[in-house]
Amino acid sequence: MNSILFKRRGSRASFLTGRIAVCIFLFVSCASFASLQKAVSNKTLVAWVYCSNLAQRGGGVLSIEKSGGIFDAIVFGEIQPQKWMAGSDFHKRTAKNQDNWPKETSDPNTLIQIAIVYDGNDAAIYRNGQAYSRYSLDTPAVSFGTDSFVVLGRRHLDSSGGIFIGSIEDARIYDVALTQNQIKSLKPDVSSEPAPAAWWDFESAKPIDRTGAFPVYYLFGNARTYNGRLLLPDETSFLVCAPEGNKISENIELSRMIDDSRRLRLLFLNDKYRPGYHFVSPEGICMPFDVNGGIYWHGRYHLFYIFQDSAGRHCWGHISSTDLVHWRQHPTALEPKPGDPETGIFSGNCFINQRSQAVILYHGVGAGNCIALSNDEELNIWIKFPANPIVPIPQPGDPNYGKYESWDPFGWLEASIYYAIFGGNPPTLFAKTGTQW
Repeated sequence: MNSILFKRRGSRASFLTGRIAVCIFLFVSCASFASLQKAVSNKTLVAWVYCSNLAQRGGGVLSIEKSGGIFDAIVFGEIQPQKWMAGSDFHKRTAKNQDNWPKETSDPNTLIQIAIVYDGNDAAIYRNGQAYSRYSLDTPAVSFGTDSFVVLGRRHLDSSGGIFIGSIEDARIYDVALTQNQIKSLKPDVSSEPAPAAWWDFESAKPIDRTGAFPVYYLFGNARTYNGRLLLPDETSFLVCAPEGNKISENIELSRMIDDSRRLRLLFLNDKYRPGYHFVSPEGICMPFDVNGGIYWHGRYHLFYIFQDSAGRHCWGHISSTDLVHWRQHPTALEPKPGDPETGIFSGNCFINQRSQAVILYHGVGAGNCIALSNDEELNIWIKFPANPIVPIPQPGDPNYGKYESWDPFGWLEASIYYAIFGGNPPTLFAKTGTQW
């Protein structure tokens, strides 16, 4: 998939003043939409658009699609130039003979309403509430279920081209076949009866479906919302919307993460002060900017560092290298989890214990100093000690309160005795004999 983003639209008054309203409708029958509020046997696609270029061919305005490239859509100029049509996969539900259909002649400042209706085995197209074309379907109606999603500005997701260049003022899917009078009564950005099953009016900061049927969205290329419209300025621009849990919504989230990664990489490349030789943590502020837990283990140098996750909690990142020059990222080593005594992972170190296990001695925020163990060759799996913290933070009323503080530890094994220096004022040396520190 291409890159994606979504933006906001403002007032639409300045776009409509002194302009002619043109309207086209498409009705499409389908057995069910699991993402919509109820199963439907017929449907209506409606869109109000501005067409920037009458010479463009095959651009989709509004398409309902499912896996396998199966779709029904409002399409402009695919079979014959300047003519609206009901697009579909391999033209299975599309009228091929369009010789007597009127050509679109509106200028780029004229608002056009298009609707296409599949009602049983019949399809009807309306422009500005007036009959444009009607025909019988050659193949049975298609069922759109849980894998359905919506594309605005492109004929269908896998099409080569098929981009509509212009802007969309309002787009809707109805789960019934509207009558011609109902179509005539519709107005952009105004609610209707019956209510649409999916509705984009582009009046909010993001191009969201107001009904919530297709809440996951992504803007591709230069598509954006502005002043009450979805702007589709070029052949890179379209919008995809999907229900939660849909495979397409997962791909959308992946595309968003890829875009974020690219933007972050570009930001780093343009930072002339960013080190090009020494390792620099790949994410976040990583306060307080110190490394932790350096250790040589199974032929690799391992290094840990503090970073803050999306909730602001301190965690330990993890990298490793065979030569201290080329570094490999590992999964997060330590983070606070439900049931842990600590609310974050702060400074500490790593060493080898008497059982040849790797040990991390770390400060558990809000709890005290803690340990975690690993036998994993990659040090990707760490098990926290069930009795953490091994030395709690002394609290008022505790006999040790004021004698030491339990944070920022550094531990090691010497002969058969474990030692650790704990940070504080003053720092304190601890030794472990038996089970007690």
